[in-house]
This record gives sequence, C-alpha cells and structure tokens, in this order.
Amino acid sequence: MSLRTITGRIAVGSALVVTATAGIYTALVYRRISVADMRRITSQDYVADSLRGSATIRQLVNPRGHAALEDSRSITLTIPRGQRVSDEAILAQFVKAFFGGRVFAPERVGLGLFRQSVGPFNGLEPAAPPQQVWDASQLSDQTLPPLHTTLFSGFQVLAIQLAPRSEKGSASESSVDIAFGSSERQFGSCHRFSVVQEAPRGADGDTTARLCFACVACNPAGDQPLRLGSMLWVFHRAYAMLLFRDAVAGVKAFTNGVF
Repeated sequence: MSLRTITGRIAVGSALVVTATAGIYTALVYRRISVADMRRITSQDYVADSLRGSATIRQLVNPRGHAALEDSRSITLTIPRGQRVSDEAILAQFVKAFFGGRVFAPERVGLGLFRQSVGPFNGLEPAAPPQQVWDASQLSDQTLPPLHTTLFSGFQVLAIQLAPRSEKGSASESSVDIAFGSSERQFGSCHRFSVVQEAPRGADGDTTARLCFACVACNPAGDQPLRLGSMLWVFHRAYAMLLFRDAVAGVKAFTNGVF
C-alpha cells in the first residue's frame, strides 16, 4: 500500500471522527437547550436603564460614555410551591450553567489554551489578587464567585447586588455583572445575569422567577460604534441565545421549575 493511500485513509478516518464528534456534540447541546422553550423567551435590542446607567458600565467598562451595542433576553420560570430558593443560589446556578455548560465548552477550551487576560478596567482596584477559576467544578451551586474573581482568564466579576427576599408579592432584582475585554482597549463588554423573584400572595402559591441575560459592548478607546458586520451580529445573537438557553436549563434543573 502506497504512502499516498495510507495518508488518504488517515485523512478520511480523521474527517469521519470529527464529523461524528460534532454530531454527538450538537445532539447533546440540542437535548440540553430544548428544556428552555424559545417561545417563552423574550429578546430585545436594548438593556434596562439599571444596567445602562450602572457603575459597572459608566465607571468601569465604558467610562468615557462611548456608543454601545445592547441586547437582552429573558424568561420566567415557576418554582414549585413550598420550595424556597435564594436569589444568590439561582444566580450561582445561572452563572455555573452558563460558563460550565456544553454550549460554552469550545470557548472555555480556547480560553484555557490561549490564556487571554481580562482587563484592566479603569478604576477597578481589587483589595487582593483576584481568585482564579479555571474549571467549572470550582463554581458553587449556592454562592456566587467572590467579587473580582476571574473566570477562565477571560471574564471578571465586577459587581454583585443581592436584594432582600420579599415575602408577599413585591419583587426586586438581584444581579451579577461579569465583564470581558478592557476599558483601555478597543473592546469592552459586560454580561449581566439577573433574577427577579416574586413570592406568592397566598400560602399555597408558586413563586415566579424572571431570569435575564443582558449584554453591553463598546469601544472604550474611541467614540465610535463597534464595527460588527451584519453576519457577525447575527452570530452574536444566535450564540447568546444558545448560551442563555443552556444556562436556563441548568437553573430549571436546579430549582425543579416548571415552564
């Protein structure tokens, strides 16, 4: 058998392995995200004023107030009656399922290989060297990563806001802001993971929890819009939706919620 024939067979075999692996990965991702029904997700090309005007955006990610791209997606799930879950536990699972899920896996591997560092962010001065997370198993199911923690070298926790638990119907938002890029370079961005729980008015009612994943991206170094082509923007929105659905599936499994 000639070397050319052997090389050809190896190439064909490698292609088949890659195709099979990709097929299995796609099937696993689809099975996971199918839990979060697209018909129940609301998508918008803007974010809430609470994020746009937050200290995270105005002081750290986009301190010069440059033009920014925004988008968000949200869904409401039901936590069965009698089951109390703290905002922090929901957010912790939201973050863990997002960064530790199957959809994020290729990016997680890439970050591990290339070690692209997040920051610096103008005005951010951690009191101590930030905690480093390199594996999803380091993320807790119950508590959020400490402030300033870096995730897979490319993301950093910039702000955590936990609202007091409401007992009777009123609701307030809890959130965690996780940024990537830098305020000193040509790309800076922030993801806000948030939850609003509304307690039942009666003793036998269910609790509702509205999950939202919002993104703000800008060019901190120049007062001009990010030059994202239409295809890249479509990819961003599609990828963000996949990540959101993967994370929602994790929260649903954690809370045993019913959509």
